[in-house]
Amino acid sequence: MENNDASRSWAAIRSALLVCTITLVLCNSAAALKPIQVWANSRSKVYHCPGSKSYENTKQGFLTDEDSAKSNGFRPAGGVSCSGVGSTSSQVSAAAKVRSTAVLQCGYERWPVKILMDDDATKVNLQPINATISGLLALRSPHKTLPYKRRFAPTELQTFVLTGRVQKIKLESDSDLHLILSEPSDNTATLVAELPAPQCAIGSPQEENFRKVQTQLLRLKIGEIVKVTGVGFFDRLHGQKGAARNGIELHPILELQQP
Repeated sequence: MENNDASRSWAAIRSALLVCTITLVLCNSAAALKPIQVWANSRSKVYHCPGSKSYENTKQGFLTDEDSAKSNGFRPAGGVSCSGVGSTSSQVSAAAKVRSTAVLQCGYERWPVKILMDDDATKVNLQPINATISGLLALRSPHKTLPYKRRFAPTELQTFVLTGRVQKIKLESDSDLHLILSEPSDNTATLVAELPAPQCAIGSPQEENFRKVQTQLLRLKIGEIVKVTGVGFFDRLHGQKGAARNGIELHPILELQQP
């Protein structure tokens, strides 16, 4: 019964995404558009878009929505609005391009790491090594503050490939496609694998690959066995269903195969 409910739930999500032409453009029946969260530097009175170098990375500042920042006298870094509206520069930033169409809110928590645009991205070994969900669950978690644009060696510098059973797929509020996987023979051993929305990863070396994987992921069915390749990533634990007890994920997903 639980699998049937999950299948119906995913079928509804997949239909909604396809109606929105797989671009995550919001339709009237989709979830309401959330305001873009910008980083407002209280000293310079400049605000920065998610994914930019200075986002959450100045000594003084706070998170707020873009409209509030503008109404309080803050100006966009480089003269480029995060929504791409009112730009005074022909060289629109990646963050502005992401938001030049209406998409679900893009993420910001460790976002450069999630889309392979962090300071350690070039050190990531993209040659996957074989792994199992149980094996990854046994890894020791960092147990300290997760850096915004750096990685924890060696796990976050390695790509893994594993086989799992699809338990659930959902569209997250940050536009990621969230895939809960279990060991093929043990539904209690689970972890999360996530795929960023390509529109929220403009400029990433994997941007086009994310588009390809997105199409493949949307074809998956609940209960199906799938081989997933992705980069090791530790997420903070915040009660999400199916998350590994040590916070380990495959994020981003780089390849999907059906054995």
